[in-house]
Amino acid sequence: MIESDIAHVILPYCVHFLDQRTLVILNRQYKPIGMTTRDWVEYEPHAFKIGRKLTHRQIEAIVGGNQAKDPKRMAKDLAIYDAGQEVQFWLFYDGNAPWRGAKSWAEYAGRLERLGAIGTTRQRR
Repeated sequence: MIESDIAHVILPYCVHFLDQRTLVILNRQYKPIGMTTRDWVEYEPHAFKIGRKLTHRQIEAIVGGNQAKDPKRMAKDLAIYDAGQEVQFWLFYDGNAPWRGAKSWAEYAGRLERLGAIGTTRQRR
């Protein structure tokens, strides 16, 4: 199992939307994956464009998937909404962090697989 200190930096923790079709994937310190700085980081240079806006149902499928008894409840617990639009959602929380055991790791891997299926492309600058 991966050590939690390393995991806090390299594992995707949160998906933050800059707008409906632009997102950045953050680590446990709310920095883009792999960043260890304590300084303020602008998210835009690390953003990805997606082909279309994610619906509530798609987010439910990513965070809840087949592992959750109630995917809608889990999606509600793991997402922040602003005026009905997703601002960010999490791939795990303290109680099911991937370093807590094999079951949590397997569920997290499933969420990553579903996240990867949304078809992001690197934003051009």
